[in-house]
Amino acid sequence: MKEIMVSSHAGLFWNNEKLLNRRSTDYRLALDPAEGAQPIVALGRRDYPLSWPQMRLWYSGHPDCDDALNHVPMLFRLDERTNITALCRGMQAVVARHSCLNSVFETAERGQVRTRSTGVALEVTERVLSDEEWDACLCQDVNAPFDPATTPPVRAVIYRRSGVDGVRYYLLLVFHHLVFDDASRAILLNELEHCYQAYRRGEEPALAPLSLQYGDYAVWQRGLLGSASMQARRAWWWERLKGWQPLTLPLDFRRPARFEHRGVNYAFSLPPELTARVVQVARRECITPFALYLAGFNLLLAAFSGQRDILVGTPAANRPSPQTRQLIGFFANTLPLRSRIDDDVSPSVYLRTVFKSLLQARRHQQLPLEQLLEMLSVPRDPSVHPLFQVMFTLTSAQDVKMPEWMNAECLLEYHQVAERDLTFSVMPDDAYPCAVINYATALFAPDTIACLADYYLRIMHQLLDEKTRRIGDITLIPAQAIADMRTSWQDRPYAYEFERPIWCDFVTQAQHAPQAIAVIDELGELSYGDLYRAALTLAAQLRTSAAMDGEAIAVLVDKGRAQVIAILGCSLAGMAFLPMDNTWSEIRRRDAMRQVNARLVISSHPWSVGAENTLVMISPQGQVAALPEPEHIPGPVKCAPDDPAYMIFSTDATGVITGVAVEHRSAVNSIIDVLGKMSVKAGERGFAVSALSSGISIFAIFGLLSAGGTLIMPGEKTGYQPDAWLHLIIRHRVSFWSSSPTAMTQLTEHIESQPVQPACALSKVMLAGEAVAAGLPARIRDWAPGCRVASVGGAPEGAAWSIYYEIPDAPIDRPGVPYGIPMCHQRLYVLDRCQRPLPAGLPGELYIGGEGVARCYLNNPALSDARFIWHDALGERLFRTGERVRWLPDGQLERLGRMDGREKNGGDVELPDMEHSVQLV
Repeated sequence: MKEIMVSSHAGLFWNNEKLLNRRSTDYRLALDPAEGAQPIVALGRRDYPLSWPQMRLWYSGHPDCDDALNHVPMLFRLDERTNITALCRGMQAVVARHSCLNSVFETAERGQVRTRSTGVALEVTERVLSDEEWDACLCQDVNAPFDPATTPPVRAVIYRRSGVDGVRYYLLLVFHHLVFDDASRAILLNELEHCYQAYRRGEEPALAPLSLQYGDYAVWQRGLLGSASMQARRAWWWERLKGWQPLTLPLDFRRPARFEHRGVNYAFSLPPELTARVVQVARRECITPFALYLAGFNLLLAAFSGQRDILVGTPAANRPSPQTRQLIGFFANTLPLRSRIDDDVSPSVYLRTVFKSLLQARRHQQLPLEQLLEMLSVPRDPSVHPLFQVMFTLTSAQDVKMPEWMNAECLLEYHQVAERDLTFSVMPDDAYPCAVINYATALFAPDTIACLADYYLRIMHQLLDEKTRRIGDITLIPAQAIADMRTSWQDRPYAYEFERPIWCDFVTQAQHAPQAIAVIDELGELSYGDLYRAALTLAAQLRTSAAMDGEAIAVLVDKGRAQVIAILGCSLAGMAFLPMDNTWSEIRRRDAMRQVNARLVISSHPWSVGAENTLVMISPQGQVAALPEPEHIPGPVKCAPDDPAYMIFSTDATGVITGVAVEHRSAVNSIIDVLGKMSVKAGERGFAVSALSSGISIFAIFGLLSAGGTLIMPGEKTGYQPDAWLHLIIRHRVSFWSSSPTAMTQLTEHIESQPVQPACALSKVMLAGEAVAAGLPARIRDWAPGCRVASVGGAPEGAAWSIYYEIPDAPIDRPGVPYGIPMCHQRLYVLDRCQRPLPAGLPGELYIGGEGVARCYLNNPALSDARFIWHDALGERLFRTGERVRWLPDGQLERLGRMDGREKNGGDVELPDMEHSVQLV
């Protein structure tokens, strides 16, 4: 890897400017000629006000201005023949020449900060140390804080290092960013070389006197803000940035309340053929390599964020006159660069657009960033930087002439700070071309950054490829890899047999162990044998009803055995059932029945079902008096695995309340997989707390009964009271819980409020229906030690669940609990807006394939065609969930929200349902 002299956080300002303007020898291409021509007057003072860049740094960092974030360190290995005395005198001469380097920052009575030149000579520290002491000592010197109020903002250390390679000499220079930017580096090295050679020869340096000092520029700049040209710059930036959108990148960890500047630098090589091609294309398009590398970075950010309006920052030298180009100081400004990604334009058009925007931004670079933030009314948040959180820089070692007696050494591992979320630095050096991603370790994991580096190279290769006709044609997974995905699942045999009715395993349990307890409710215990007979009796009765000519039977039954008998009776009669909830308004109930063509409803209470429908009342014991008792009880009606098992309603991905038909085979597949993953066995006692209309409740009933477990069912009146839940859990030694995270949070909060922690037998918890808060699993294990906690997810348009994640018994430092992996015989795809698969780390929309896809939306062919699609490349039918997700490097799926911004919280609640619930209360 090449040697990098300056930490990437400091910015590579001067080289950006020069690389930008290699297209022309006229520097004024990037500046306003009228402003550049205004002279700066030398005032000859000892004290000066702060410049705008200094104020930005002082007030954004103070009182934390001693943070190593604002250090600009440089390390040089010295030739063994270096004259150390001449070197020390040379450094002292350079510091004395530039008054800002020997100044302190003083606060006046009114709180105003000014700089005052001390005239004190630079103190050069000399250290003698061994190889073993080297790392610790160097790290300490690089990061030791400055006190700008009492000491000059420069540190110089000469090391005599002894080791197996003999004696080596090094020079460390550390500047505070308040007085030094990257353009100052070339000036420093040039003047140091001149002074060193003069002192080595026994002469006095003959550098031309400076026409002004940095403080003179600060005074000039502050007087410039009210000028007409500056007003014109404000107007230009307003037009350029109005309607800007903050760049939202998916984070690996929860963002701290205050930005943490711990950082790491990830360096990776740029293939020589790529850098050569960049130069070739840049010449062809009459643009700079800077613009081309930036264009590739914009496309990377678009893929990483999922946004098409990209805003990044880049440093600008902001030295408006030849006088300022001779000064060491902090002149640099940071420019926001906005790029709108249009998939339909060619790479050539996009590259020229980026270059034009870059030139225009440089022409207006003198407006201080602080003024821009104020003009745009950018909200301030201590957790993020205002306006943009990502920076792009480009530099080349060829732009700084190094003295022959010193070589730059890499300091990246000793100065590990991050100014922003991400800083992407390209260094297309002829010998060792590379790029460095500096990132905040509080936000991103190393694996994510490594993926971004790989994706940047893939994007650059395609951006430079003449075969790429449109920006939208750039992909990150090649066609062959997609074909391999298709082949892998097509050639994989089923892991188990699941093509049977949803009631089949329950019947097996009832015939094998009829005396085992199936249900415990307010009425007592109900055995498997009695439950089976009651369900078969109801099935026989239902067959006699004239309303059985519909496509499903609606079920609106209070919690308890009657609810279980009702849905089993429907299934054993060969009919799909439509589970409904008491909180639904009558309007919603009738609309649901109409959509699924259900003309018969089994209900615990009378209600207005409509003249075209038939209401059948069921008692708490599960008996239906309105239908005749059967003379004999036949067995279950056989049905095909691909017949609908149940219809379920939810607010779909577009916000419309609609129903889907879930086939027997899909439901059974999910049930078998979850039972196996959670190790649910015969005798397991599970708590049925969720509403019947949810997929969670359907699993709680059919899953427990398929495994030979026992359903513990609270009554309808106490079914939503955490204190009642806890009483039943303890009394009946419930070992398995399945609900939404919201319900589990309510139970946990109730338990946490108890003066004494209750003893319970809970050993397995399954959470479904919504995102799981990162802290919830640990809270559960506080009152249920050793409990296994898993989350399942998917869509109502699938087979209840398609995603599974076993939550480890360890702190979760991610923004949320990972979504998980695909369940057995199901496939998950993260696709972009063009429905192309995306690799790890990049957000897209979740599509479900395999056995996790429901049949269709009921009686809504237009919506079915829009959401249930055939994917030619993947070779299967998919459901488009509307969820925004990404693959993590470890193969887990992470949920990022919804594509439409809607969020669920335990289920879908519509306005009529809310009104009806209020009336019930």
